[in-house]
Amino acid sequence: FLKQEKRKTIQEQKEEISSKIEEKNKLQQEIEKTKIMILNKKDSVSSNKRLIEQLKIQLEEFRSLVFDESKIQQIQKEINFIKKQEQELNEDNLQILSKINISKSKMQENEKTKQNISHLEICPTCLQDVDPNYKANVFNKLDSDNSQNIINIKQLELEKLILMKKISSLKEEISSKEKNIQETNILKIRLQNLEEKRKRMQELEKSSEMFEKDIEILNQHFESLKYSIFELSKYDNLFEEKKKQIDEALNNEKQAEIKVAELKKEIEMLSRQIRDLN
Repeated sequence: FLKQEKRKTIQEQKEEISSKIEEKNKLQQEIEKTKIMILNKKDSVSSNKRLIEQLKIQLEEFRSLVFDESKIQQIQKEINFIKKQEQELNEDNLQILSKINISKSKMQENEKTKQNISHLEICPTCLQDVDPNYKANVFNKLDSDNSQNIINIKQLELEKLILMKKISSLKEEISSKEKNIQETNILKIRLQNLEEKRKRMQELEKSSEMFEKDIEILNQHFESLKYSIFELSKYDNLFEEKKKQIDEALNNEKQAEIKVAELKKEIEMLSRQIRDLN
């Protein structure tokens, strides 16, 4: 009976030790999870550092850029003024074209008049022969008008050419200033993106700080787990020792049971012999 009680005590101790070992195994699983979490946090910090460096380079590239909203307004005013000049020159050009067309029309009318007079033999009004001198005088007058019209047309064509050059120059100036506005607007967008990049960099830096704090806490937790596992490791040997003690106790119980059975058998035999003697 005493041996059974001793074995029960050892068995209870073994179960208690077994719970400690199970606790240690759970801590080992926890320490593996903690390792993975630390690695993931470190990867995140490294990734953030790379992105921050890239953003710093981009910020440095655009650091000297300055956007002035009033510049666009000023350029637009200049464009409007130049367009007004262009419109006025176009109107002048239309007037020149009109004068050229009028001169050409007069020349055509003069040529038509010359043709009509050249075929005219009798005056339709007085029904008399047309004097050749009269025809000559009319032709001279018409030719003189045509010569003057030619001079006028050449002068007008020259003025038109000068106007077209001025208009072309104004168009180029407008195009250049509109391109300037476009580039300024692009700069505005880039600077807006720059501000977004600056905010993104600040977010990444803040995120990295949080990750670093998490890593520090996880490292402390990791060391705490290591210490706890170290403390619980002694129960491995105790568990084996208690297992041997239980095996030994069971063996002793079995031997005791055998001895008790043999003793009972001997007692029965003695009792039978006593009965036979009586």
